[in-house]
Amino acid sequence: MTKHALEGEFLELLNRCQGTILRLCILYTDRQPDSINDLYQEIVCALWESFPQFRNLSKPNTWAYRVALNIANMHCRAQHRRPQFVQLTNYMSDTIPDYEENSMIDRLYRLIDLLNDEDKMLTFLYIDRVPMREIALILNTTEYAVRHKVNRLKHKLRKLNEEYEQ
Repeated sequence: MTKHALEGEFLELLNRCQGTILRLCILYTDRQPDSINDLYQEIVCALWESFPQFRNLSKPNTWAYRVALNIANMHCRAQHRRPQFVQLTNYMSDTIPDYEENSMIDRLYRLIDLLNDEDKMLTFLYIDRVPMREIALILNTTEYAVRHKVNRLKHKLRKLNEEYEQ
């Protein structure tokens, strides 16, 4: 494959996954524009470096999720910080589809911030409507285990929400 064709395929993949990668960056940072941009660039670099080795054994989006989630987790471990809620900038809110100043979305992000890394990852994938089969591939587990974890996670978030309201 020529370098030009490889770049074209990569840019097409990146274009399809851009919103998802951005939401992942928001979820795994302190939501400051510089932090989000840094993580986004790290993810894009990692995707580009590993793109020639992508063998189409899974869907391109599944592969991109796996790479992005691994980089986000490594980034969080390296930063040793707990995300705190900060309002999104106009630039950020313009790039995220259907984002409005909505207290429900704000509360959801606050609740997700309280979860451990694995639960954050699962929540992110579930909210992004990734099929259970693909989530199982990304998390290297079975569909049954994913469904069970999602169900427990829903209960956990409901409980956290009730505690948050009190």
